[in-house]
Amino acid sequence: MLAFVLPGRAIAGTPLAAEVVAAPVHVDEPREEPGTVGGLRFVHEFVSAVNAGDVDSASSLLCDNTLVTDEIARAVAKGANLVVEDQPLTQYAAVDADLTGTQTGGTVTGWVSAVDPRQNGGWCVLNFTAL
Repeated sequence: MLAFVLPGRAIAGTPLAAEVVAAPVHVDEPREEPGTVGGLRFVHEFVSAVNAGDVDSASSLLCDNTLVTDEIARAVAKGANLVVEDQPLTQYAAVDADLTGTQTGGTVTGWVSAVDPRQNGGWCVLNFTAL
């Protein structure tokens, strides 16, 4: 007979009843899922580098196959001050975030897409624009 038993529950009178009831229930520590906390933190790091005018640091965070060419230098030259919007789209190994802010000449909107292609915490920026 095959039976599925939830932790801490048992069917009375079965051989495992005493063991199951007595067994402590262990809950794993929350783990950082790629595409959530780690990816969002990475996006904020990239945007902070752009806002600080640090083209080299921001550029070092780009993927090898990035779609970004001169966007970082343009945003820095215009004095972009970008903010990551509150509701980024997060997936298992990707974060897509809308950006708002200011730059020389007025307001700016844009987006940044970061990926973790090997799903090992090795985040990089695939796409970025601020218009």
